[in-house]
Amino acid sequence: MNQVSPGIANRFWTTIAGTSLNGLRKTYLTVLAAYVFCFLPWFSTYRTAETLLVVLLVGILALGRNSSPLKRVILTDPIFRICLVLLAYLLLVQLWYHVSLPEYVDPSAKVTRHYLKPLMVLLVAAGVSMLRPARAWPVLLLALAGLYVYLGLEFRAAEWIRALKGYRVDFGIHNAEHTGMFFGTYLLCLLCLSPRLIRWSCHRGWLVSIAVFPLLLAALLLAIEGTLASQTRAVWLGLLQASLVAVILLIGRLLTSRDTQGEKRKLSLLLALVAGAFVVTISLTLNSSQTVEKRFSTTDIQIDKILEAPSENVDPKTSSGVRLYSWRVAMGWVGERPLLGWGAGSTKEMIQHSDYFGASFKQNFGHLHNTFMETLVAQGLIGTAILVALIVWIGIATVRAFRGGDLPWDVFVFAWCFLAFWIVINMFESYILYPTGQYLNAVIVGFVYSFHFRRRLEDAQPHV
Repeated sequence: MNQVSPGIANRFWTTIAGTSLNGLRKTYLTVLAAYVFCFLPWFSTYRTAETLLVVLLVGILALGRNSSPLKRVILTDPIFRICLVLLAYLLLVQLWYHVSLPEYVDPSAKVTRHYLKPLMVLLVAAGVSMLRPARAWPVLLLALAGLYVYLGLEFRAAEWIRALKGYRVDFGIHNAEHTGMFFGTYLLCLLCLSPRLIRWSCHRGWLVSIAVFPLLLAALLLAIEGTLASQTRAVWLGLLQASLVAVILLIGRLLTSRDTQGEKRKLSLLLALVAGAFVVTISLTLNSSQTVEKRFSTTDIQIDKILEAPSENVDPKTSSGVRLYSWRVAMGWVGERPLLGWGAGSTKEMIQHSDYFGASFKQNFGHLHNTFMETLVAQGLIGTAILVALIVWIGIATVRAFRGGDLPWDVFVFAWCFLAFWIVINMFESYILYPTGQYLNAVIVGFVYSFHFRRRLEDAQPHV
């Protein structure tokens, strides 16, 4: 990694916006902190902060000098450009929908805006990059603090007692699937980044270690219990997939380590394995095996159903049946309009006017419980390809940042584990169409992307 001299670094922090940075930086970071922290405890404040971040972006692009490194980096960033392409596509395709869709299908402008929310990844990354180097971590700590504050404000002893007894609860976070998404991500973050915290505390003496270890233990217990209490099978499968990715990366790192950092990497692997063993032990202690067995025993997955031609007035009785049958019907919708789709938010109206769904299904369900299928139906292959290009670029940027020495090893592992987790859970719920999924995607991916974004900002500085 190229080092930046102190003089250049000072000029970096005072010229990044093309004007005096102090006012912009403090404002941006304050708004970003509110955005990250307030989502669960004070949602209206979060919405205001989200709007202000967009306003700040527009202000930087419209009012910042052309020589501003921040402006130049944003304008040339692939996320920004892909989102511009997506915006142009969404606007143009509305004309085609107007003349070609049946009268009962009316694409929703509100849902259409949801597909532009990946831009928040860039806004979070830009804000994190305004922090001093090696201080990206507050964005994750603020997100966790927001969850803690929310659980404290909404604490109901009876609900926690039900959770400990093996009943399904959601703690008021939309529904159990979304609760599982939050706690599953929370658990994944702790498992990947705990070795860093352990090493940090050990280097600062036994008093710090005594203070940190109980807090870490309590945090892990809370994350595990919250994940179990949601009883969301997709989240459990996502965590399993993420664990496999972590094992593959850790083993690969250990086998290919040939430098002086080899011992440290072996220690990281050991700590990860110890953490995994620790989680298994705690899970057994909390009687989770019975909870998991009970939840999966209620599954009645019949894969052959998705291959059958849909019939009229069908009302599937299980959650897997609902998903498989609705996906089978949706495959027909995709086949009818494969390139441009039916428009955002059209799924609910199409379900209501379809002969393939019974009255009970129409009353209870208005989406496909699958982000990928929902996107194909709404935006067609072209819109979906644009969004896939965004995901691919973020993956490329993550690898580049790691190879360039800008992205720490544990964050690299966390990034790919989260991707595996995110793909799996979005196969069973349309998370990205809800504020919960949009927020989590922006915070986690924005945090990871900030390491790449910061390097581009530093490279954009005049080296004099």
